[in-house]
Amino acid sequence: MSHFHLAKNVGFIGLVFTVLACNAQSPTVPTPSSNYRTGVNRSTSGELLYASASDSDDVFVFSYPQGSLVQTLTGFAYLPQFMCSDSSGNVFVPTTNFSSAGYIYEFAHGGSQPIETLTDPGPGYARGCSVDPTTGNLAVANEQDIAIYPDAQGTPTIYEASDVGAWDCSYDNSGNLFVDGPYYGDEIAELPAGGMNFSDIALSKATGTGHLQWWSKRLVLYGGTDGIHGPYEIYQVRVSGSSGIVSGPVLLYGKAKHRTAGVGFALSSKTIVMPEGPAHSLLDLWHYPKGGKPYKIINRQPYAFYGVAISE
Repeated sequence: MSHFHLAKNVGFIGLVFTVLACNAQSPTVPTPSSNYRTGVNRSTSGELLYASASDSDDVFVFSYPQGSLVQTLTGFAYLPQFMCSDSSGNVFVPTTNFSSAGYIYEFAHGGSQPIETLTDPGPGYARGCSVDPTTGNLAVANEQDIAIYPDAQGTPTIYEASDVGAWDCSYDNSGNLFVDGPYYGDEIAELPAGGMNFSDIALSKATGTGHLQWWSKRLVLYGGTDGIHGPYEIYQVRVSGSSGIVSGPVLLYGKAKHRTAGVGFALSSKTIVMPEGPAHSLLDLWHYPKGGKPYKIINRQPYAFYGVAISE
């Protein structure tokens, strides 16, 4: 395990205090509507970008890639985290609770009320999620383990994520599940499709993993920043057995003068979307894997964004 940069330390510590402040309350849990799995809600047509706000416990929904605010989802019991979507456009919103089990809310594309609310068993915090394209199973990362809900319903099966931990997770196109650890280490782990145990994957060079997503036959990892003035670093990993061959980084230059870590990204076609800027108040769109400067910026100050997901 290599040491991570000071900027990553500062970003993570700041996020912890933000989360604790945001969760000093006991709101009620929204009740799912009765139209569960009756089809995707297409009242809002076109692709949508979902962005969780770490300072308001809300999720903002934008037209994508235009960036116009469509609606704001409210009423979450706890802080929304890294989100994910499935092939039908349904969006899953894990929420973190620091005193007991959290919840995962499912919304149809463009829907304003949850169509399902799943209970997160803990003992860690629900951080990130991913949907298996081969089965429809929902995996939720709980820092130290993974909860997998069959067909995104009911009671999950718990899998220990070895010594790597489970800060975030992502399925590949074949149903293999990958996780990365919570403290910007340089290892990931894999649960093969149909398997029962995770196996560690050693990366060929340091990346400082903090978020990951499968894209075009490889894993894409967010590695934070090289100092508070440096660009954001995005790595690609080709997995071969117990080894991960790392290429990159692709460098993303943002508008902010001071970079901070601790955010999620989303990939769609040849675009990567990620919060950045003053207190993460901007949603930047970069060409990927080209990188460079963003070709579009969505500005929603003073909100601080954390996780993003694209619903098609």
